Amino acid sequence: MPNMSYCRFQNTTDDLIDCFNAMSGTDDYYQSRSDVSREELIALKNLVQVCKDIVELADNDEIVLLHDGEKVNPYDVEDDDNDY
Repeated sequence: MPNMSYCRFQNTTDDLIDCFNAMSGTDDYYQSRSDVSREELIALKNLVQVCKDIVELADNDEIVLLHDGEKVNPYDVEDDDNDY
């Protein structure tokens, strides 16, 4: 089931932080190579590519979030609760 639009970015951010912790071996996330399936390695490769694409869009100021095509710069939004 896809994320609901009202919490898509919040849920995905939490999941990406979890993935980052697993990739970097922080906290209790250390895994040996034998514990990771081929499918998970393929998904990791795809995840890294999508993250690179997101960064490229953000760097090029091409983030479009609204149906009318209006561009939104998420860096202009103040974040008092940056917990990552």
